[in-house]
Amino acid sequence: ADGRIKPDICAPGTFISSASFIASDGSLGRNCLISSKSGTSMASPGVAGAALLIRQYFMDGFYPTGNKLRRNGFTPSAALVKAVILNSGRPMLGRSGSPVPSEPYDESQGFGLISLIDGVYLEGRSKGKLLVWDNVKLKNGEEWEETLTLNNCPAVTTSVTLVYTDKENTSGTCATCLINRLNLTVQKGSQTFYPNGKLEPDTKNNAQRIRIPRDDVPITVKVGATNLATKSQKFALVVFGCVDIGTSSPTKSTLPSSSPTRTVTPSSLSPTVTCEDDPKFKKGNKKRTCKYIRKRNKQKRINKWCNMQKKGIPVTSWCCKTCLKCTTCFNTSCAHVKERYPSNGDGEYTLGKTVNGVMKEFKVWCHDMDSDPKEYLSLPATNFAMFKAGGLRKGSDVVSTYTKVRIDVKDLKIDINDRTFQFTVGKINGIGYFTMPYGVAMNCISSGNEEAKARINLSETPFIITSGFASGGSQPGGRADYDSDTNLWIISGGGLCGWHMPEPNVNNPFAMEGEHYNIQLEFE
Repeated sequence: ADGRIKPDICAPGTFISSASFIASDGSLGRNCLISSKSGTSMASPGVAGAALLIRQYFMDGFYPTGNKLRRNGFTPSAALVKAVILNSGRPMLGRSGSPVPSEPYDESQGFGLISLIDGVYLEGRSKGKLLVWDNVKLKNGEEWEETLTLNNCPAVTTSVTLVYTDKENTSGTCATCLINRLNLTVQKGSQTFYPNGKLEPDTKNNAQRIRIPRDDVPITVKVGATNLATKSQKFALVVFGCVDIGTSSPTKSTLPSSSPTRTVTPSSLSPTVTCEDDPKFKKGNKKRTCKYIRKRNKQKRINKWCNMQKKGIPVTSWCCKTCLKCTTCFNTSCAHVKERYPSNGDGEYTLGKTVNGVMKEFKVWCHDMDSDPKEYLSLPATNFAMFKAGGLRKGSDVVSTYTKVRIDVKDLKIDINDRTFQFTVGKINGIGYFTMPYGVAMNCISSGNEEAKARINLSETPFIITSGFASGGSQPGGRADYDSDTNLWIISGGGLCGWHMPEPNVNNPFAMEGEHYNIQLEFE
């Protein structure tokens, strides 16, 4: 061990009701019973469930307002989820079966007892508010900082946690095993606070927390990158307490190789702002308000002002009701996201598209953000194409399951031949392994055969299919049945080497090359 804090977090693990298949007489069988158990096997599932809830909190758009707003949703990094968990930890006073007291960061409790109500902000329920920064990138010698104002609220402390995913260390004998070192500090007046109960920088841990009593003195949070073995290091940072908004502008590091380092993040990662506020924000020599933006309902004015910022926060967050009418506020493509936020990586993003003068929101997965961004639509688990074995082609059924499909966000069409996010099982004798295009049902069994099946399930998307399906190949058979209640298409097809697939049916599925945007979508 290299001296890192373990355990990371504690959770209830004593006298937990758990599933059991052992009957009271000790016999084994198909018993649906409950028994009381204790141990880490009981505590760990609780923390895993909490991690899922935190991820859902961000993806459903509860941050930053404390209410569910889909347009605010984003996919958090693993570091951000862990930072929220560790930031929530409550101090524990004792040790089971021992008179020796425990204190935060020791070998018994780590960062304390997990408490989600102290980790995330829910309007009307939480004592404090939440600020997060995710995927912030620092190069060696750079320093990120943010000055925060504090207001009155029921929270008695301000808690700041830094977490980053360090590069793996292959050494089995290292005394200090960190590869990249980031240092967290908080300044309040003339005082400097260090993490994890220390009086100096923590050189052992890639999870660092500072917790100080709440008052109305502004604090400055700093993260410095020192001794990086890689080109850069990303981190997540969480602040919970009586936080208001950031007050500082981008600053230069006092460390070597300094440059402006504070990363601009999407509006979904902005500090908490109440939508009902009507702030006076200044642009040039003019002071404007949300009321001014919507005056006479001029679309040009709404678009102009809603794309600006106040104190580094998008005006869309301050004037969110007014800016709902803005046709240029939303990212319209993954390339647009990259242009606005160059440091952002692959992940789920909310895009906007104007349809008949109304802004429609939808989520896509942005892929290849480091090079040529592409949009993909995430799908439920029941999307697959099939080549059914039998007849002229013996073997095992070839089933290609798609988790995401390529979507043209301008024309709302799906490329059925993009197979980036699919996995396939089965093979045909004499042909070996191959994959099937999206939505294709094919076999070589008999004339007019329809035993091959494919499914297009858009139940978890805002889209429906408006294009058709057709049969092709030798002596084909097929049909496509639609269930409007579940937004599910079931495609049946086959033949004497025939198929049924999305129109236009111009290529043998085995011979498809390049892009094939066959499926036309529209919003429900």
